[in-house]
Amino acid sequence: MAMQSSLRRSKATVGIVLILISLVTAGSGAETVKLGQIGCNAPKLDGLEWVKGDPVKMQKGSIYVIEFWATWCTPCLKGIPHLTELQQKYKNKKVTVIGISKETNGKVRPFVAQKGKEMDYTVAIDVKGSVNKAYMKAFAQGAIPHAFIVDRAGRIAWRGHPMAMDQALAEIVAGSFDMVKFAKKLAEEKKQKERAQVEYKKKREALEKKVAEISLAIEKDPANVELWIARAQTYLGDSFSTELAYSPANLQKSMQDYQKALTLDPLGKHGVAQHVSFFEAWEDRGDQRIVKLKAFAEKYPDSIRIPFAMYSLYYDAKKKGDTQQALKYLSIAVNAKLEGRFGQALSRMKADLQQPLQGNAGQ
Repeated sequence: MAMQSSLRRSKATVGIVLILISLVTAGSGAETVKLGQIGCNAPKLDGLEWVKGDPVKMQKGSIYVIEFWATWCTPCLKGIPHLTELQQKYKNKKVTVIGISKETNGKVRPFVAQKGKEMDYTVAIDVKGSVNKAYMKAFAQGAIPHAFIVDRAGRIAWRGHPMAMDQALAEIVAGSFDMVKFAKKLAEEKKQKERAQVEYKKKREALEKKVAEISLAIEKDPANVELWIARAQTYLGDSFSTELAYSPANLQKSMQDYQKALTLDPLGKHGVAQHVSFFEAWEDRGDQRIVKLKAFAEKYPDSIRIPFAMYSLYYDAKKKGDTQQALKYLSIAVNAKLEGRFGQALSRMKADLQQPLQGNAGQ
């Protein structure tokens, strides 16, 4: 196994080196970079139906920002003003921004017309999907929005989320963008993602194995309340924060196990009632959800579920415009010191919420 792992790492390293060598030599015409790699020649924009702006025939000496989007994609819609801003900023630098959708004419044209000046850049429909295939599929990308920047030499120099391309575009316009460095960064991110997927699979298999072991024990001893609690905790993780365990399906299974445990422990010796109270409030999507979560927080202030109740209360208060109360809820959640991405996200949200308040206090 160690030898196989070493061979895989060696092959991956060789692959990265080959990509970088091809990028270095591509500018001199010594070697053509394969489609799907940074530095490759940008495929033509053939077969498009142009909805807004003049049809584009890409030419060397110009720069093209090609974004794949859809009318139903919320992040895409949020990025429309940003793309308009970039088009205006670089309109005298031979930069053309193009938004390409795979949707029907009946979907895209009315949408673009309604947006008017807010969507002030070239828009096209990829009727046959050929351009999507040449860009998105060639680079193994499925999520939108996703943008590609074609440099003045006609090469795909950058790709990624359009909200993250400002610096790269500025450098490409200035002629200072380090394409080799960017390709190396993407290759390293791919390796990290692959390692994370392997690790996730291992954890998932371990979780399923543990659930199976506890389930077998429950079959043999169905009156054992501790076994029901153990399986409920396994489904979600000790703090309900792990990406591994949390999912709507696991939430339901955990809730059912806690409810079963409560029937076996009516006197509450194992503290099961707090979990049932939380899950019943959490799953309520009606008008009483916030009321129930507040009641839960007041009754069980030390529960490991408190950060999640506080997050929902924070969101509700923020939605109502009560920033001070939202900050109080968020502070309680942060003070629980959760590990993992959720804990980090809570800290960032608190900092973002505090910033304008501190600015107002200083005025």
